[in-house]
Amino acid sequence: MTETHTPASVLSTDELRVAQQLVAGAPNPAIAQKLGMSEAEVTGHLDRIGKLTWARTRHTRAHSVLAAGLVPPPLVRAPAPDLSEAEQLLLLALAVCETWEGTAAAAGLDLRTVKPAMRALLARTGADSRTHLVGLAHGWNLLGDSGLGGGSGR
Repeated sequence: MTETHTPASVLSTDELRVAQQLVAGAPNPAIAQKLGMSEAEVTGHLDRIGKLTWARTRHTRAHSVLAAGLVPPPLVRAPAPDLSEAEQLLLLALAVCETWEGTAAAAGLDLRTVKPAMRALLARTGADSRTHLVGLAHGWNLLGDSGLGGGSGR
């Protein structure tokens, strides 16, 4: 019988520790300091996570490891905001699309308006970054069991 490897079975302990910090929205220098690693080590772990999940950006990597159940979402301190349908669509597009063009198309926005819409969504949710927003959205269960991993919408 052939053994099937999932990302959970092939991520190292350090990669899982880095992933946990990633989904909380921590930047590489903060991850390195908190985990006692160099920034180069953090970058290496994030690169490997990206290769295993087929996700090229921080926010799609965060969605991938959260959707796969590899790490728990960050602790949320406030109830989920009541998002409009357009905001929910933008949030889902953010989780699965790796480019502004892909995010705009998936959210039904013009490329000129997607960044201001994202800034407004970040402010409305209290997220520090797009990656942090993806982590919070999982904590609030706003992305549900979409079954969508990172890497789409390129």
